[in-house]
Amino acid sequence: MAIVKFASDKDYQLFIDMELAGKVTSESMLKVTLEPGGYLIQIKNENGSLIKEYDLEVKPTDHQLLQKIDRADDKLDDIIENLKNDSSLVFHCNRASFCHNGLYGFVDKKLNVIIPPIYYSVNEFVDDKAFVVRDFRGGKKTTMIDNEGNMFFNRWFDYIGESDDTILLGIDNRIIVYSKTKYDNIAEYYNAGYDYKSNYVPVYRENDTVKLYGYINFDGGEVIPLIFNWVGNFNEQGESEVDLFGKRFVIDKRGFVCGIDKQRNYLYTGWRNTPESIRDDFFYYHGLNDCFGEYIPFGPIRWKFTPIWQGNKWNVRVSIALTGTADNKEKAFVIECDYILKMGLGFCICKLGKIVKVIIADIIEEGFFEFSFVADNVKPILRTDKAVNGDDPIFPEAFQVYYDNKTETIDMNTILTNSKRYGYNRYS
Repeated sequence: MAIVKFASDKDYQLFIDMELAGKVTSESMLKVTLEPGGYLIQIKNENGSLIKEYDLEVKPTDHQLLQKIDRADDKLDDIIENLKNDSSLVFHCNRASFCHNGLYGFVDKKLNVIIPPIYYSVNEFVDDKAFVVRDFRGGKKTTMIDNEGNMFFNRWFDYIGESDDTILLGIDNRIIVYSKTKYDNIAEYYNAGYDYKSNYVPVYRENDTVKLYGYINFDGGEVIPLIFNWVGNFNEQGESEVDLFGKRFVIDKRGFVCGIDKQRNYLYTGWRNTPESIRDDFFYYHGLNDCFGEYIPFGPIRWKFTPIWQGNKWNVRVSIALTGTADNKEKAFVIECDYILKMGLGFCICKLGKIVKVIIADIIEEGFFEFSFVADNVKPILRTDKAVNGDDPIFPEAFQVYYDNKTETIDMNTILTNSKRYGYNRYS
């Protein structure tokens, strides 16, 4: 008795002694158990037309037989014969990989072909498991097989990439990081439109109703933390566009801002390779009084809104400095939130659970005020004729509030006269 494996790179129907035994597909192999004896093997296409016919002799001493039915395989025997003198052949779980016509398969210690050479690349077996990659018309696919060539998952995954210790599998809109040594699931992310042109993979995670975007590498590690509103793919120059707090930037693979204008001027960023905490000078614009690091002057009072990334969430630090006093004293407040939706001159909009908070510098008093909405998003209505240095005005005049698939416009007068409804608070 022998197990006969029929392998193919195309779809065929397999007949044994003119009886249909099954279909051999490009994504798997067909195993048939046969008693010793002679058999007529016929290969037909979907229309029943005969493509190939040959006699198969199963000997009593046979245990495994491989039958390649998609092309001439006259050189495979020579490859196996050469393996006898190959001192570099290493066995893992009684299997060693070999290459034939640019594709990989596995033999046992007796050099029987157990898994045919049909794979674009393979990993060596660990605990009788191995990841393999095939190159299909729609792109590379990967799966995990046992030492007989059977698929564990019964499906193929998109091949994202791999390192020495990990492999990234794509399924639907998810990316799963698997260990190649322990074969366990290390991490999961959502695919943010990876285009396979870089080893930095754009991904996101969902935090309540907010999506946090960033980048992982083929090790599965977060090389640029998931802190953005949106991220793109890195180009050949190692640059990518990102959105953060309602503004668009270009960053390099260190996470440094490298240019946001047509002149491609390089700007300073306080990332400093410390993704665990972002410094007060997170973004510093040369020549601009911007709330991402520069104090906003207004008479004797100055404000600074500083985003702080801690514990996988954002907080906002509001600093108020008084000029013209003997000690130039400064007060600071920390506003807790999950994510910052937008920052502008003199204001910040952030989200905490289902609540959207709006923080605005108080240009009359020595402080700031805060109000909130139960909403999905809140956007300021800004008048460009009141802008400072061409940027946002210090004081938004109204807000568009988005909730329950509706949009409502609320002006500042309505907010101030209904302070209880909008959770109005002053800080000084």
